Amino acid sequence: MNRNNGRKIAERLIPLRNYLIANADRTHPVRIEDIQTYYFNIGITGKDGEPLNIKTIYRDLHAFLDRENPYDIVIGYEEKLKGWVLYNPPFEPYELRLIVDSVQASKFITQQEARKLTEKIKQNFGSGRRYNLNRQAYVYDRIRSKNDSVVKETDRIHQAISEDKRIAFRYFRVDRMEHISEPRSEPREGKDLFSAKNLTNQKAKVFRCMRARNTM
Repeated sequence: MNRNNGRKIAERLIPLRNYLIANADRTHPVRIEDIQTYYFNIGITGKDGEPLNIKTIYRDLHAFLDRENPYDIVIGYEEKLKGWVLYNPPFEPYELRLIVDSVQASKFITQQEARKLTEKIKQNFGSGRRYNLNRQAYVYDRIRSKNDSVVKETDRIHQAISEDKRIAFRYFRVDRMEHISEPRSEPREGKDLFSAKNLTNQKAKVFRCMRARNTM
């Protein structure tokens, strides 16, 4: 195999890997024709702009059959399903549903932000699995945050803590803070006092006290 031909194959295998991860699993196989259409839609064609030859696509798929392949996917052809399946998806279906349900059920973020995050998750997977992720959990007896920026603002707080810097904000409750500044140059105060409190031990004492009351 000459160098140019090897480079062309590598250029096809990377998008093919992404396509298989997004669309092929044990219940949703992909056919050669599906891959041919996918290649054509992203501009990978044969001579004279025609769809890529079927034999070439088979060769591409067989590059993944080696369990030691550098692309870290395991695929195979399922005769009963008449298509190619991915045996080691990055997420199992129940894991995706758990992520989506957790996002939808969180009162910490607004419903608009929850929908946006859910859509981003769904865009990484094929139509079959997207349908299964079309679920919306409602938070009963709890008030959702009305601050659309709360997720980004919370991330800024974590960033400041990790960098041991001060922050400035307008309100004390995290879900109602606004306009949190970028980490400042001065070190934050109160670190020693916070560490001295030993909150874990303090919570344990409260728990033991509550148990003692319950047994009286």
